[in-house]
This record gives sequence, structure tokens and C-alpha cells, in this order.
Amino acid sequence: MATPSPLSCPLLRSLYPRSVFLGHSTTTSLDRTVEFQAECLTKLLKIIGLRRYHVLGHSYGGFVAYHMARLWPEKVGKVVLVSSAINRKSRDQDDLLELTKMENMEDLILPKTPHALRLLMAVTMKRQLPIPVFILNNFFHSLCSKNMDEQRELLRNIQEERASIPPLKQDVLLIWGQNDEIVRLEKAFELKEILGLGKAVRLEVIKNAGHMVHFDASNRFSKIVRNFLHSY
Repeated sequence: MATPSPLSCPLLRSLYPRSVFLGHSTTTSLDRTVEFQAECLTKLLKIIGLRRYHVLGHSYGGFVAYHMARLWPEKVGKVVLVSSAINRKSRDQDDLLELTKMENMEDLILPKTPHALRLLMAVTMKRQLPIPVFILNNFFHSLCSKNMDEQRELLRNIQEERASIPPLKQDVLLIWGQNDEIVRLEKAFELKEILGLGKAVRLEVIKNAGHMVHFDASNRFSKIVRNFLHSY
């Protein structure tokens, strides 16, 4: 449900499913809520024989992971939310839109052109790569131009403010990049307080990392996640 760094470990079986419309999966359902995505992934894990598991989600995937844990607490062990502001407010995006000169978050998060994709990479990654134009163009046309209408519907759904965010029954780890421009660090501390009304909630802030914290600091990120999942 996310794009995490490899967490290979002999004691863990890792699966990296993609949410509906964010990979090759599609549906005839018109439901674009994160609850629907959570239901789809839970059914998938049941089909492949998993009765209990931990969940990790980055950004949009964090919304899905949260609802999996909330709706099926008997199935979900620990929860890792990475750069995922399930506590977002509509006003939170104002500074970012002014910085990027974009009219709305949809155009920023779901780029319509290779140039817009490069802008997205600039604001999500602290560690920039000198990607040649022809590679960027190929990447855009092969991965960023599919299911765009459906993806915009998914994004609109999570942009709606939640009346309440119930705390989870599981132990929760929040991981944030100190330099996250998409979801500012203060949202992480706010979310920690909200979810802290339930069980233990731990926040790890990684220096010199942006929204794509698992890319900017992959070794540090992987170590934090492994230590959390192996702790009791």
C-alpha cells in the first residue's frame, strides 16, 4: 500500500500491495474512500492466508493502513504511518500551493506533465537526483498517466476533513522527515497526541529527509521500522 524501502528480514514476510488504481488493480465499484481501499487489502490478505499482520503505509497508504487497523483490530498487530497526515486540515496546503505556484493539490500530487513531475520530486525529496529529461519523460508516460481520473477522486476523498480520528488499539509508530514540505512536521506531533489517547504512540523524526523519507534516508528508515516491529 506504500513504497517503502526494502525491509528484508528472515523473521518477517514482507508484502507490498498497491492500492486500487495506484497500480494495476482496478474496480467497477464507484467507492473511492480509503475505507474501501482498506477493505480490499484486508480481503486480499485473507485470500492469501494471512490471519494477523502488521501494516505500514506511506502518505496515502498511511490513510489505508490506519483504517485497516481501526476497522479490523483483531487482524492488525502493529501500525507504522509514514508522512501521513490523516489529521490534515484544508488550510494546511495553503503554504505549499503558494510555494509551488499550483492552484490545487491535485495538480501537484498528480502531475499532468513531465515538468510537473519534476516539481513534485523537488518538493517531496530532500535528496535530489540529476535525472535526464528522456528518462523522466519515459517514467511519466509509463507510470504517471494511467487511471488519472480515478486517482484524482481518491485524492479528493482524503482532502475532506475528518470530524474525528479515533485512536487505535495497536502500538503505533509515526515516521516523519524533518524537512517534509508536503506534510509539515507539526502535523506529526499533533497526530501523535491524537492517537496517543489509545495505546503507545512513538514518533521518529529523521533529519535531512523530506516527504519521501524512505528514499532520502533508506537505511535509517529501515532500521527504525525493523526495531519497532521486533520490539515487545
